[in-house]
Amino acid sequence: GYAFMKRESRITRLGCSSALTDRYGRFIVALFVALVVTTFSAPTVSAWTTMNLPGAWDGFNPTNTTPPFRMNKVSPPATPAGADWFTNVMFVAALGGDVTGGTYQLKLAADGSFGSNWGGSTVTIDGTTTFGWISGNNGTITVQNGFYYSFRTLNPPSGNNATLSVLKTSNRPVILTRSGQSPVTPSSSQSVAVNIALSAAKATEEHIYVRWTTNNFAVSTITEATGSGTSYSGTIPALPTASIVKYYVFSSTATTGGALNAGTADALTLNLDGNNGSNFTYTVTSAAILWPGVGYPSDPASNIHHWKEEAIIGNGYITAQL
Repeated sequence: GYAFMKRESRITRLGCSSALTDRYGRFIVALFVALVVTTFSAPTVSAWTTMNLPGAWDGFNPTNTTPPFRMNKVSPPATPAGADWFTNVMFVAALGGDVTGGTYQLKLAADGSFGSNWGGSTVTIDGTTTFGWISGNNGTITVQNGFYYSFRTLNPPSGNNATLSVLKTSNRPVILTRSGQSPVTPSSSQSVAVNIALSAAKATEEHIYVRWTTNNFAVSTITEATGSGTSYSGTIPALPTASIVKYYVFSSTATTGGALNAGTADALTLNLDGNNGSNFTYTVTSAAILWPGVGYPSDPASNIHHWKEEAIIGNGYITAQL
């Protein structure tokens, strides 16, 4: 009886082990399948070498090296997105332009091939448009003679949607440069004037902005600059002592009352000055103690009385004035 019971026990243990092995095997297979599906379906960040706008205007040629159909690649320009930036400017005219006015079909295509392409939507002018990955349909855009159209996209991901922006101006977009700030080292009681120089008088559609942050662009504020001709200035308000401020200047046709906000600013930028990729920065110092009569409009200096005392110390005098 003992021998039988012992054998039965062994058989039971073997059966249990086989069931565990089977379940473990199925788990491994399921995990492998899940990983494979995730690998092939998840979007990936690719460092594209080139970006084209193949369309009816160039015979849908994804290898075209001629601007503006081949976009210009700009290394991360100090915007919060920190991505390669693909840009161009297309002049539309009945004569002498890159294209003539009309409605065109187009796509975005990376690295000279339709193997990585985006499309399928009607382009919004002065806003952002989502193009689908490997779309079966082309995008569509309508352009008008006598205007410049600036196309912008921030390194679209492989396997996911791309964001395309098209900004329309009556002149070629100006280049802007942050020319200085005043004061250089502000106190907590002082606002900062950011001075901006333009390469030429801007088009009426262009707006000049300062975008600033005190937490590395986790949250940021966009302030429109004012001015005329080629000289503009934007204001960053007084901030608490020890605040570390980062900012850059940029232009756009979008407005803060419309499409422009912290989430779309990168996509809707025409041109910018980001201090060669580092942003501009300053640290706020403590407020200076003001001399009586300064900064107190309710008590003018004429009401402030001064007392003078002199004391003889040894062989000399010391004068104190309050």
